[in-house]
Amino acid sequence: GIEDSIFWDPRQLHLTLGMLKLYSAQRRHAARTAIKALDLKDVLGGEPMKIRLRGLEYMNDDPSEVDVLYMKVEVPDRRLEDICERVIETFTDAELLLPQDARPVKLHATVMNTRLRAGGGKRQGFDARKVLAVHGADFDLGEHKLDGIHLSQRGVFDDDGYYHCVVKASM
Repeated sequence: GIEDSIFWDPRQLHLTLGMLKLYSAQRRHAARTAIKALDLKDVLGGEPMKIRLRGLEYMNDDPSEVDVLYMKVEVPDRRLEDICERVIETFTDAELLLPQDARPVKLHATVMNTRLRAGGGKRQGFDARKVLAVHGADFDLGEHKLDGIHLSQRGVFDDDGYYHCVVKASM
């Protein structure tokens, strides 16, 4: 069922473009170099990148047995998709992203995930039908300006509770 432990910490709300497996100092250095080399100004065209987080959706086919509930990302144009493609291409070209992980990005912001459930063990889904009926399309976290692409270290957090940013490509 639904319990507090499966809610994502709001201080850590983020959009994931990909997961890199950086198990060596050499691969971590290559990732920092790749993200520093990202030039996104031509994609942005001098305009800030804004998104709106509105509407709830789930990852699987059955709303009565959900593992991940997330916020949908609304974008006014194709620029964010172009940026995502450039980031994925950059990490793929640097051989930092495995071929099976070099796929189009499904932009979303996770709000509930059964992987976080207290006690661990086997994932146990939850029935999201009532949550979706009450909050689904109308749940709105507003508009947000994106200021960069972060390479964050999983499991390491800064004093504000957000993921530790190893390096950032500004937008």
